[in-house]
Amino acid sequence: MVMACFQMSKENIHNYDRRLERTLNNMKKSDLSSADKEVLVKFHDYMFLQELSISKIERYIYDAHRFAMMLNADLKNATKDGIQKLCIEIEKKDWTPNSKSTFKLMFFQSLPKPFHQDSKPQLRLP
Repeated sequence: MVMACFQMSKENIHNYDRRLERTLNNMKKSDLSSADKEVLVKFHDYMFLQELSISKIERYIYDAHRFAMMLNADLKNATKDGIQKLCIEIEKKDWTPNSKSTFKLMFFQSLPKPFHQDSKPQLRLP
C-alpha cells in the first residue's frame, strides 16, 4: 500500500496532464492557421495511439508548435525546400542530437499522407 502511494505521487509530481492541457491551449490560441492547428491535434492523437508517455507527448506538441511557427507556411502546403531549410535551422539549434532526430522523426511520421508524397525530406537516425 505504501508503494502504491509512492508511485501515485511520483507519477503526478510534474503534473504532466496539466502541462499538456496548457500546451494544447497555447497552441490553439496562437497565430497558427486553423489547418495547422488541425494537423497538430492529429499529431497529438497519433502520439496517444503510439502509447507515448504524457510527458513525451507534451514535449512533442510543444516542439511541433514551434516548428510550425518557424515554418511560416501551412504545414499541408509546405515544400520540400522549405522543410529542409527549417531542418537545417533546427540542426543549428543548441539542442541535443537525440532531441533533434527524435523530434523530426516523430513529427514527419505523423503528417498526413499527401504531405509525405513529395515533401518529406530524408531523415537520418543516430
